[in-house]
Amino acid sequence: MAHSISKHRTPTRTFQGAKIGAKQSGFTIIEVIIALTIVAVALPALLNLVLIQTDNTHHLRERTLAEYVARNQLNTQRINYQLTERILNGRQTGTEEFSGIEWHWIAESEETAIDEMRRINISVARTPQDARDNPSAHLSGFIYE
Repeated sequence: MAHSISKHRTPTRTFQGAKIGAKQSGFTIIEVIIALTIVAVALPALLNLVLIQTDNTHHLRERTLAEYVARNQLNTQRINYQLTERILNGRQTGTEEFSGIEWHWIAESEETAIDEMRRINISVARTPQDARDNPSAHLSGFIYE
C-alpha cells in the first residue's frame, strides 16, 4: 500500500492587495539606514581625495611651466655665449611671459673646478621673492668656454 505524504500549507490572507504570511523580499529600514550611513561616511573622504588630486595637478602644472622657462633661460645663456663669446659673470634677473603667466627668473654663474667651465644656476617662480627663496623650478647647466 502506497502512502502519500501531503504537504500542509498555511493559508495566506490578503490585506489591500498584499499577502499576509507570504514571504516578503526587499531591504528593511535598518539595512537602508546602515547603507546610507556608510555612503555618508565614505563620500566626504572621496571628495577630499579628489580635491587633493586637483591641487596636486595644479602644482605639477606650475612646476612644469617653470621648468620650461628655466630651460629657455639656460639656452638663452648658451646662445649668448656663442654669439658674443661672453659668459654670464655674477647674477642676472628678468621676467618672461610663458603660457599666459609672467615668470620671474634669476640666473647666477659660479666657477667650477675646471677653469674653462662655468656653472649657471637658474631659479624660476611667479614672484621675484619666490624666485629667490622658494622657486617653482631650479635648473643648473654648464657652459664650456
